[in-house]
Amino acid sequence: IEEKLQALRSAEMMLSATIAQADRASETDITQLTTVYENMKPKDAAALFEEMPPQFAAGVVGMMRADAAAQIMTELEPETAYSFSVVLAGRNANTPTE
Repeated sequence: IEEKLQALRSAEMMLSATIAQADRASETDITQLTTVYENMKPKDAAALFEEMPPQFAAGVVGMMRADAAAQIMTELEPETAYSFSVVLAGRNANTPTE
């Protein structure tokens, strides 16, 4: 039983390391993508954001520099910009305060 328990602990550690590595890679990809959108012409980026699901797009907008995000948001249809704003405003609404 001890050997099996040790093997399970070892497997858990390896799995945790793999998950952490995947998380870092994913974060790097999103950061790179955010930088790409920040450096696009706002009108061109807005056209892409119009096609994205609001949850995803709002997450990207939330990671952007405020000036770049503002320029892109100005180019969006008002309903789309509003939906992003609602997602951004509510994403931490359920976070414990104590």
